[in-house]
Order: sequence, then C-alpha cells, then structure tokens
Amino acid sequence: MIRNTSAWLQEVIPHWEEKRKDTKRLLELAGEGIPPRCRGQVWLLSLGNDLNINEELFSIGLDRAKVACELLKAKENPDVVTSPSSEDLSTQYVGLLAKQETIELISLDITITFPSLGIFQKGGPYHEPLRNVLEAYICYRPDVGYVQVEFLFSFLFLSQILHANLLFFLFLLSCREWLTLGPFSY
Repeated sequence: MIRNTSAWLQEVIPHWEEKRKDTKRLLELAGEGIPPRCRGQVWLLSLGNDLNINEELFSIGLDRAKVACELLKAKENPDVVTSPSSEDLSTQYVGLLAKQETIELISLDITITFPSLGIFQKGGPYHEPLRNVLEAYICYRPDVGYVQVEFLFSFLFLSQILHANLLFFLFLLSCREWLTLGPFSY
C-alpha cells in the first residue's frame, strides 16, 4: 500500500490530466485500491468541477442553514430574539425546512443509524459533519429538499473523508449525476 500511495501522490494526482488518459495504468493502480489519504483528491479529480463549487459555497449554505435553524427555534420559543437581517436572509429556507420538517428528519436519520457504534450520535465523529453537509445541501438545492438516500450517499463519502467542505463538494458533484436518474428526475 505504501508503494501504491507514492504512485498516486507522485505519479497520478499531480499529473491528472495526462495520467487519466493512461487508463491501463490508472485501472492497475485503482485495482490495488486507492489509498485512504488519496481518495478525496482522486474522487474530486474524477468528477471534475464543472459546477465551480468551492468552499465559499459550502459556507454560504451552512450559514443559511444555521440561520434557518435559529429562526425555527425562535418560532418554538418566542423569547428568542432574531435580527432582521437574519430573517431576510433565510425566509425561503425557513419555509422549506419547516414545511418538510427537514431538520427533524435529518436529526432522526442521523441518530438512528448504527446507534451501537455511536459514530452518528451527538458527540460522535460523524454527527456534526454529516448534519452540516445535509443542511447546507438543502439550502443549496431547495427544489430537491431532503431525501433519505442523500443521507446514505453522504455517509459513504463521510466514512472515507472527515472534512465537511470536501464532503459537500463531492456530494454536490455526485448528486448532479444521480438526481437525473430514476425517481429523482424532474
């Protein structure tokens, strides 16, 4: 695996445009397994970035989701005061989140998945990154909302990558493909 890691880090990733055309070598290396520390980069390179997704997009979605969550809490607890700019910023997201009870669905899905492992429950290593990505995605694609398969799909990436912004990036690029298939096509 060490030799394979060196090949990915020194031979393939820095020269991706050239090396991706050498399918024989790429399949040979992939057949040996993409090393964990290289997977995120290889997946990103493989998917491309024709949507021009960046860290700022994740931050914007996450900020909007947090504001929407605060406003929903304020509706439940009238003693909480929110700023007018917060309300202006997230009115459409609050409507979406409240209407679909999305926050509750995401929280429920996260906490009931593999409860004996404790990885998704509060305090577990995957709880916050997964919740953040799913809530940011809802704000990025309010037309899609939350679908349980998104959770499972995110989990697959998250089990390999703990960086939420990289997970968001991969999730968006991948969703572009699978949302056009079957029951998710519009």
